[in-house]
Amino acid sequence: MYPYQNPDLSTEERISDLMSRMTLEEKILQTDQYYSGDFTTQDENGKVTAVDMQRFDALMQHNSVGSVQLRGMTAAQANVVQRYAIENTRLGIPYLFSEEALHGLMTNNATSFPQQIGLAASFEPELGREMGHAIAAESRACGIHETYSPVMDLIRDPRYGRAEESYGEDTYLCAEFARETVLGMQGTDLTTPDTVAAEPKHYVGYGNPVGGLNCAPCTMGRHDVFSDCLPVFEAAFADGKACDAMCSYNSIDSIPVSMDHELLTDVLRGQFGMPGFVRSDLTAVSRLYDWHFIAETPEEAIRLGLEAGVDLQLYDFPHDVWQKAIAHLIESGSMKMSVLDTACRRVLRMKFALGLFENPYTDEKRADTILRCPEHLATAEKIAEKSIVLLKNDGLLPLRKDLRSVAVIGPAADTVSYGDYTETRGRKGGVSVLDGIRAAVSPETEVLYERGCNFLGQALHPFDPSMLRDENGEAGLTGRYYNGPVPQGEPVQVRTDRTVNFNWI
Repeated sequence: MYPYQNPDLSTEERISDLMSRMTLEEKILQTDQYYSGDFTTQDENGKVTAVDMQRFDALMQHNSVGSVQLRGMTAAQANVVQRYAIENTRLGIPYLFSEEALHGLMTNNATSFPQQIGLAASFEPELGREMGHAIAAESRACGIHETYSPVMDLIRDPRYGRAEESYGEDTYLCAEFARETVLGMQGTDLTTPDTVAAEPKHYVGYGNPVGGLNCAPCTMGRHDVFSDCLPVFEAAFADGKACDAMCSYNSIDSIPVSMDHELLTDVLRGQFGMPGFVRSDLTAVSRLYDWHFIAETPEEAIRLGLEAGVDLQLYDFPHDVWQKAIAHLIESGSMKMSVLDTACRRVLRMKFALGLFENPYTDEKRADTILRCPEHLATAEKIAEKSIVLLKNDGLLPLRKDLRSVAVIGPAADTVSYGDYTETRGRKGGVSVLDGIRAAVSPETEVLYERGCNFLGQALHPFDPSMLRDENGEAGLTGRYYNGPVPQGEPVQVRTDRTVNFNWI
C-alpha cells in the first residue's frame, strides 16, 4: 500500500505522495471533465439504458480523469464506471461524479423542490438547510458526489430570464439562504451517504447582465460587485464552508471573471478560504478566445484561465485540445508546472475529502428508499406552501366551493411547471394549475379553460422521436458536431441523437 492509500495520514500528505507518482498526462487529466452521453445509450425519458464500456475505454484509455457527469445514470451504472477507475487505471484514482441539482437532482425520479426564488419567498433560511440535505441525500444515493449548486446570483434586473434560480435581489436574504443551503448539503462529514460537496454558482456578478441577456457583461461595476454580490458567496464559503465554485461567463468592467486572479484566487481562496476547485461554467474559459476576444488562441485562453484559478474545464474545449494545450504550455515553458500542480491538487483534495479513496462505490439499494421518500415530499410541499405570496386580498379569497363557474386563463395553466434544471421527460405525479383547481372545486362548479396566448410567440415542439431515423435506420438522427461555427473539416463527435430538443451552447 502506497502512502496516498493510507487513511491514517493527513490529506495533504496523501495528496503530495500521490502527485509525486503521477505523470504529466495523469495530472492534466485531473483537470478535465467527461460526460455520460459519450459512452451511454439513453431512452426517450433521458434514462441510461446501457453503458458501453468499450466506448468508455476508448475515451479513458486506462486513465483516471477529474470528473464525470452522470446524466441519467443509476447508482449501479455509476459503480460500473467507478470500478474501471479503481481496477483499470495505473494509480486507482477514483472519478468524481457530478451533476446538476439546483432544486432537486436532475433525474425524473428525484424530488422536485420549489425553485430557489420560491424557497427565498418563505423568508425562512432554515428551510434551505432542510431542502439542501434532502437534495444531497438523493444525489449521493444515485452515486453523485458533488453538485453544480446552489445558485447565488443576485438578481436586480427583472428582464433576466434566470431569476427563478436565484434567492432574489437582497444581499442579506440571499446570503442567509446561501449559507443554510450549503450547510444542509454538506453536513459535517462529506464521507457520509447523505452529503455532497456543494459548488455555488455563478461566481460572480452573473445575475445582472446588460439588457437582462444571459451571459452578457455585468452592469455592476467592481465596487458594487464587491459590496453587493460577493457577500452572498462569502456566506456560503466562509460561513457555510462550501467546497467548490463554478466560475461565471461574464466580465466585470471589461475583465472576464474566468481570467480574474483577484476574484478566483485572492478573494475566493485567500479571503473566503474555499478548499476545493473552481470549475468553469460551460465555455467560460473558451469565451476568452471566441467571445471576449482577449486570448489570441485557445491555448492562450486555457493558460489565462488556469493561472487565474480555474482548475477544471466543463466542456470548454474538446478533450484533445484541452489536454494537448496544457502539455504544450508546460513543455514549452509558457506556463509553470506549479500552476498545473495546484489545479490537480485541488481536484484531488475533494476526492480525498469525500472519502472516495476508501469508499469509491455507492450502495445500489439506497436510491429505492431515498428518492421521493415521504419525508422529502413533505418538505417540498411545506416549502411550496410557505413560498406563496399574497400581495392583496379584498375578501375574494378563499373562493367559495359552490361557485357556479371558474375561468382559468393563461399559457401556463395546463402545463405542469417544475422550473428549469428539472428532467421533465418521464416524470410522474405533477399537477398543473388547471388540474389542481378542478380537484379543489365542488362537482357542481364548471371549470372553463382558455390558453389565451403564448409566452413568446408560437410554442416550439420537438419532432416525435418515432419520426426520426439515423443513418443506420435506427431511432433518432445522426449528429455531426464541429469545433467551429461552420461544419468544416473532421467532426469532433458523431453520435445518434434520439431527439433534437437541447441547446447547443
